[in-house]
Amino acid sequence: MAANQQSKTTLQIRIAACSYNVKNKSSTDVVSMPLENWLLGDKETIDSKKKEAYKDVDIYAVGFQEVDDPTIGSIIDDKSLGHMVLQNSIQKILTKVGIYKCLISVELQKKRLYIFIKECLFKYVANVSADAIDVSPRTTPSSKGAVFVRFLLHSTSFAFTCSHLTAFENRLLERNKNYFEIAKNLSSPYAIDLHSHDYVIWLGDLNYRLEMPKETAEKLAVHTNWPELLKYDQLERSREPDGISQDYQEANITFLSQEQRVLVRKRKKNLTYNSIYYGSAKLRTSDHRPVILIFDIDVLPLDESKIQVAAVAPKS
Repeated sequence: MAANQQSKTTLQIRIAACSYNVKNKSSTDVVSMPLENWLLGDKETIDSKKKEAYKDVDIYAVGFQEVDDPTIGSIIDDKSLGHMVLQNSIQKILTKVGIYKCLISVELQKKRLYIFIKECLFKYVANVSADAIDVSPRTTPSSKGAVFVRFLLHSTSFAFTCSHLTAFENRLLERNKNYFEIAKNLSSPYAIDLHSHDYVIWLGDLNYRLEMPKETAEKLAVHTNWPELLKYDQLERSREPDGISQDYQEANITFLSQEQRVLVRKRKKNLTYNSIYYGSAKLRTSDHRPVILIFDIDVLPLDESKIQVAAVAPKS
């Protein structure tokens, strides 16, 4: 967290939005993976820009899909044992670079979302709540859908959505339908709808594919021909009115992990959003690679006299 150089009336907040489909591994299996390379950056990297990006992150949003634990908990209360094992492991990793506390965590079936915030920011957080939605067909196991967390930091509202959309290349229309259903039905006691928040960070296994042979995509990636590769990206080729809103921005892609994505939406054009790093980690424990987006935004500081203690909305 730092004062904005252009205006002393705003504070710069750095956010790391992280997503990983662990392909039906248990929480115990997941915590045995080298998650630190994903969440804190590869210590052996010589990329100075990447090293700088990981410094002084204020908020971590860590999402998982296809976590296969024998016991599943409810949305907020009654967390499963596996859920807490994974939460405690992430917290332990983050303590290597700062003092973070878990603001709230959510689970629904195999989807998880954990929000960690620097302890010094906790007194500026309010109106915390969570929701979830299942978009799986009734005839199939419940695995597709989204979990959602929202809160105020100072006077700026945030919504984080971790989703798992319909798979397979030829089911693009169903993916788009999933997006619209999730965006329409996620709700909060403190906001009318998802898109009423100042910032929406949508992460997860969106399952949008590249409409080209795998060998061709890999060849383009080796030659870093990202513009040509992205011409065949289903997500970009099916934006609104048929797919995801043009209001959602994605940082420049320089990695081949099209199913795992992180998108950011600003409610107003004058709100800041500065992408610092967008990449994937070298974890080969799943057929997916985890991704992370690190970005900066500015928030308007709250009057100290109006500070409330962070609280989770009671269940209705």
